Amino acid sequence: MDKTENKINPAIYVGTYGKYNSGSIQGAWLKLRDYKTLEEFYSACKKLHDNEYDPELMFQDWEDIPRAFIGESHVDPVIFELINWDNQSIDLEAFYDYLENHLSYSVGQEFDIKELIEGFENSYCGNYDSFKDYTYEYFEHAMMKCCENFNESYFDFDALEYDLKLDYTYTDEGNVFRSY
Repeated sequence: MDKTENKINPAIYVGTYGKYNSGSIQGAWLKLRDYKTLEEFYSACKKLHDNEYDPELMFQDWEDIPRAFIGESHVDPVIFELINWDNQSIDLEAFYDYLENHLSYSVGQEFDIKELIEGFENSYCGNYDSFKDYTYEYFEHAMMKCCENFNESYFDFDALEYDLKLDYTYTDEGNVFRSY
């Protein structure tokens, strides 16, 4: 299974606070792709723990869900839109990397998929082997246009790289995103 396929097949290990407080981590992994909506997912969670009167769900672990969309007891409904979203016009791996590195979870916050895509498209600069590679490309496109006879040997690329890191993020996956 390739990385992109794995990232659009998220799963959550669902237990309850009651079991956890009793010393048990009993629960099960539920694959979100098996549910069309958040309500269906919560229904399955409650059925899984129907041996408790009013189970207080606890999401003890999860895979391939950007951290902004999940908390210990909350799942953002936008994750179900992302699972079923079929847009071939953007790089899904880079999009999920953006979601993982540029969003933060806030209780009660819900995300809009169109705004997320717009933010990604405005922020994504590409994938590079190193941030220095991005710095050179940035220099060539942004700086060389103004000066045709510029001698690169007199330019401090380390200083430019340092300055760019203040406004850009370079992820472990090699993606570069504007931070502003």
